[in-house]
Amino acid sequence: MITESKKLKAQGSQLTAHIGSLSRISPDHIMGLTRLRISTIKDLLYHFPIRYSDINEEAHVAHIEKGAAITLYGIMEKVTVKRSFKGHVPMTEARVADTTGVIRCIWFNQAYIGKMYPEGTKVKIAGTVLEDSRGLFLSNPSIERLAELPEHSDSLFARSTDDAKDDTELGSETISNTGSKKREGNTDVSFLTPVYGETKGVSSQYLYVLLKKAITRGVLDTIHDPIPTHILKMLHLPTLHDALLYIHFPKNKSLTIAARKRFAFEEIFYMQIQQYRERVEAKHSLAYPITSTQHELDSFIASFPFTPTDAQTSAISSILEDLKRSEPMGRLLEGDVGSGKTFVAATVSHAVVSNRITNNGPRLQIAYMAPTEILAKQHFESFISYFKGTDIEIGLLTGSGCKKFPSKSSKGDGVTDISRAQLLKWLADGRVSIVIGTHALIQKSVIFANLALIIIDEQHRFGVRQRAALTRRPSQTLADHADDSTQNSQKNTDLAESFLYKDLSYTLRGICFDIKKTLGLGHKELVYQNAFEIELQKNTINYTREKQLPVMYDDKKIGVYQPDFIIDEKIIVEFKSIKYIGNIERKQLSTYLQGSQYTLGFLVNFGGSDVDIERVVYDSARTSLRGQQKSAQSANKLPHLLSMTATPIPRTLALTIFGDL
Repeated sequence: MITESKKLKAQGSQLTAHIGSLSRISPDHIMGLTRLRISTIKDLLYHFPIRYSDINEEAHVAHIEKGAAITLYGIMEKVTVKRSFKGHVPMTEARVADTTGVIRCIWFNQAYIGKMYPEGTKVKIAGTVLEDSRGLFLSNPSIERLAELPEHSDSLFARSTDDAKDDTELGSETISNTGSKKREGNTDVSFLTPVYGETKGVSSQYLYVLLKKAITRGVLDTIHDPIPTHILKMLHLPTLHDALLYIHFPKNKSLTIAARKRFAFEEIFYMQIQQYRERVEAKHSLAYPITSTQHELDSFIASFPFTPTDAQTSAISSILEDLKRSEPMGRLLEGDVGSGKTFVAATVSHAVVSNRITNNGPRLQIAYMAPTEILAKQHFESFISYFKGTDIEIGLLTGSGCKKFPSKSSKGDGVTDISRAQLLKWLADGRVSIVIGTHALIQKSVIFANLALIIIDEQHRFGVRQRAALTRRPSQTLADHADDSTQNSQKNTDLAESFLYKDLSYTLRGICFDIKKTLGLGHKELVYQNAFEIELQKNTINYTREKQLPVMYDDKKIGVYQPDFIIDEKIIVEFKSIKYIGNIERKQLSTYLQGSQYTLGFLVNFGGSDVDIERVVYDSARTSLRGQQKSAQSANKLPHLLSMTATPIPRTLALTIFGDL
């Protein structure tokens, strides 16, 4: 186990090594690589080609034309290294001859070409044909040394059977510095050359050379494949080692397709894991359960001048069924323009605002976000007509101004302009039940008292982070607002961001499981604490160890609490090495949290039959999240989410399939 861990660490350090460890790289090249977001060897390996040039693109000198992008196979002739007449720029000039003629090639600022490719060298060159007073020529074409020249343009197809056999052995081949693959007693020519995205100072050929150096040094020999072997076999996908070879040094297009499929699957695979994590976290979160009677629903629908369609009725029933649960809903409502999505949203909104925190308390709140001010104003006017004659107050929040319905100055029937500060105050008080707006709703200054439902119209026009900024912000509880405690509000906000939705807790869990795999169980607590500290440093996670926290009583310090770790000023971590974690240990940590500024604690036990990680949460009700139902008046509820779209674009379909909501 320890040996395998050392191998993974060595492989990780090799992949994270700076790109300059491959060879001497000039500052100009470093700057260009930085623009391409390449700073480590791993970045280089994952800089995939944008296309491939192969022998099918082969041209003959006799048939070339000005402006054409060509690939030639020939022999270097009359190679000279000199300086240009203007500027005295070092340059290499040569002629490349094939069976039909000769073309002139010039490499500016590349005098080394003359030494690396002397006369008689068989090469493959690719570039764009230019013309000057001396005729057609190639300027700074890419060049690659070949062991043999292809006999004719269809030779690739003649060798296709052997190639297929050889391709299965690609993982055991050695790639030489020239990029061609060599075996004992046989030399093959690579007919596919990758073409990479370029920038000033860094050409595709330069990246190709760097990649060959990296592969030659064996960076793939110990690479760890994160996808389990049985999944790769089931889907007939190559391993990570082979996929990187196939995509950078393929011999036919089938290998490049196999590699791209593997990396496409890997990206989707990670997306699914991330979405699964979020769904698991959502199940541990609490939302306002929404109840409604059929009489109230029928009464509201009857106010509309049309009869709902079967599809609308089905959508309303499904949404209301999900809203009854105490865990946050996430639904995507798709429909053509004019199909009645706004009607569905209004009906669901009526069911939500009909619920209150207590019998005489404020109503639950709804945030309706639209992509433009024009659309937000249209929805605001529509909702006024839907809820006219009720005591439900509706607000409009946009960058250009704020409005509220009903208006006291107009005897309850009109709309009045109000200040942004006034509307924000009424939202925090819970007085305004429905607020419709644009991106202004996701500002940090917008705080809700009891936000129960978020409706996002045309969700594809918002980014993932923009939606998350609204859906993952908790409401301010009634107790918090009554005490006007900014500290508690910030404490709840930190909880929602760091505990419910950030990857910090998952990272800490992963570290604990890695420690268990390496050290096993049964050591003293100090052993695991030291290992945990090493892993925190490796993952660049901010922490303090054994920091003394004062225990206060009546504004006086009466003692200190010294936790094992405080992670990123958000999470307290305590280590144990006992048979099992009982109620005494949980209550003790909860008591410590009660007297501190922190909300979330981890109890990690390495003394049982397996590593046990327990989360203990202290909120304003002084209850633990584990196994207990938080009360509606003091809990940090997360809102339900209803997204709507009328555009069946691929992104929307992907969100539907992979559950981005």
